[in-house]
Parts: sequence; C-alpha cells; structure tokens
Amino acid sequence: MKHVVLAGGGTGGHLVPGINLAEGIQRRWPEARITFFTSGRPVEHKLLEGRFEGRVLPAPKGGATWRRGLSSVRAVPEAFIRAYTHFLKVKPSAFVGLGGYAAVPAALAARSLRVPIYLLEQNVVPGRATRCLSAMATEIHCQWDETLEKLSDRSRTLVSGTPLRADLTQERTEQAYRERGLEPARPTLLVMGGSQGACSVDDAVVRSLEKAKGRRWQAIHLTGAGEEERVRAAYRTAGLPHWVASFASDMPAIYALADLVLARAGGTTCAELAAAGLPAVFVPYPWHKDKHQYRNAQAMAGRCGSVWVEQSSLTPVCFEHLVLGLLDDRSRLEQISARMRRVFRLDATTTICDSLGRIPPRESGATAKWAYRS
Repeated sequence: MKHVVLAGGGTGGHLVPGINLAEGIQRRWPEARITFFTSGRPVEHKLLEGRFEGRVLPAPKGGATWRRGLSSVRAVPEAFIRAYTHFLKVKPSAFVGLGGYAAVPAALAARSLRVPIYLLEQNVVPGRATRCLSAMATEIHCQWDETLEKLSDRSRTLVSGTPLRADLTQERTEQAYRERGLEPARPTLLVMGGSQGACSVDDAVVRSLEKAKGRRWQAIHLTGAGEEERVRAAYRTAGLPHWVASFASDMPAIYALADLVLARAGGTTCAELAAAGLPAVFVPYPWHKDKHQYRNAQAMAGRCGSVWVEQSSLTPVCFEHLVLGLLDDRSRLEQISARMRRVFRLDATTTICDSLGRIPPRESGATAKWAYRS
C-alpha cells in the first residue's frame, strides 16, 4: 500500500472516521503515504493540522441557491482537474470517499484513472455523496444494517461499522476532574453539538439552567464558535461546576468523565458514544432535507434505549425532567450503557484495511501505469 488518498469532510462527522482509518493504515503499512482532499473549512484544517498532508479542492460558495449553483459550475471542474493532476503525479493505490462535497470531484478523478474507490457511510440514510458515487465504488462500508436497503447494489456494501480512534475508551481519574474544575461526586452531563457546535442546543441549555439551579450535577459543555463566554457566564450564575470550550482534542478523556451526553445525532457521534458505552439524549439536526439525524436517533433509541427529543421541544421543563431526570437515574443509565456497547462493530478499521490489502496488483496505482497516461 504505497499511497492512499482520502477525500471529503465539511464536518468532523465526515472527516474524523477518515483520520481514524488513515492512522490504521499507517499502523498496518508504516511506509504508506496519506493525502486528504477537503473543501478548506476551518474545522478540517484544525483536525488535520500536524497529522496528515491536506490539500484543498475548490468548493461552491454563496448562501443562496442560485449563487451556489453558479459557483458549482466553476468549482466542480476545477476541483476535478486539481485532483486528477495530483493523482497522475502520485499514482495512488486506493481512494477513500468520506462523504461531503470534496469526495465527489476527487472520486470522479479516481474513477477516470481506474483507482479503486472505497466509500465510508455513517448514517442510516446515505448522504448525497455516497448515493452519487455508489455505482462506481469497489466497496461501500456502512455502520447500519438499515443502510443496505437504501443502496441498489448490496453485493458491494458491507456493514463494517465506523473507524474509531484507538484510545476511545479511558478510565476516569480524580486528576481529570480537578484539571477541569469538576467534582468526582457529582453526575456529569456532556453537552456537545458536533464539530461546528450547535448554537440552538447551547441556547436551550442556557435557558434551562435557571430551572436546574437546585439540582446537584455538573457539565462539560462544547459550544458553538464564539459562544464560550456566554455559556460560561450562565453556568456561573447557576452556581454549577462546569468546563466549557469550543473545541476539545482529548475527547476520549472527556467521554471518560461523562455520565450522560446531550448531543446531535450524527453518525460518527452515535458510533463513538456507542463504543464508549455512553447513554445519550439526542437532539437531531432539524433542517436537513433527508432527515439523516432523525433516522440515526430513532435507530439508536430502538437498539439501545437511548432517548431523542425534537429541538423545538427541548424546553426548560423538558431539560429538567427528561435530561436531568435521566442523569439522576443510575440504574437506567447502566442499562442503556450496557446495550450501547453492543450496537456497532468496533473493528471497522481492521476490516477496511483488510479490504485495501486485497486490492489486486493490476489495479493498484503502483503497477497500473497504463491508467495514468496523460
């Protein structure tokens, strides 16, 4: 395995599984070169910085639909040419599409040069990139059995789980509590809205803190960008121990301290919480056309007894009775935790690396020189 190109992103939910897989590839093949193609968002740079080579593909700009359409006319061909030129130069052994805009032009470039294409899909409902590229994929690796029903060719779709970081589970320690100004004796709620934050979730929690003053609990809260001071002030006013940040690189340590999580229902979030055995109250992102997170949250509730609630229903009364009520119910938390650990396969990185290792030599970039004629 000489060179693997991974492309996609836009959010941590797409990019983090790719990073975890890339680390697995390097453990399996230490000499392998890894390159990421992304759309250049700040969260992508933050996650990749100092870890892997990253290249940016031109992405559509403009909020309004017609502006985005005009921008796409220019961005997609330019992105394809940039990826195609890079592939001609480095002759990758395999391409891995992670979902998100950048996966599409890069996969088309890989297809034109007969580079084997592998896709990762974390959601019950496949994303647009997966649906667009599925017909040309060598294999599609998903984490839900239900996803098989959404893709036309099941023979190339494997329920492998999601690549997870190797150190996802850690032991909680008193020192870890002290470093964050928290108390080991208090139940801990972890609030997080994903790699880009979720200001509406922040707002719902902040509005609820006045009603939750008399309860004995504490919070680790990962906010939207620029929301830290406002959220910290709300916890201080409520007199609750808290640790607030807009980004955390040490998520395994944070998971170790949490007793319950209030979070969006992205596919990667579901996979990480399941692997860590962390009970959750999911608040699905309400505005996505395909309702990806609703389907994820419903599937998690059916499989492990986790809870989900509409964003519009996350009122102070709901927060007090549903979220804090569950946080106080140690027996139920333990039951959900035990079921969470059985939801997904945890060997996805090994399974996908095994698949990459079976690429026939005649298809690999190292030998199929005829596929790279300019």
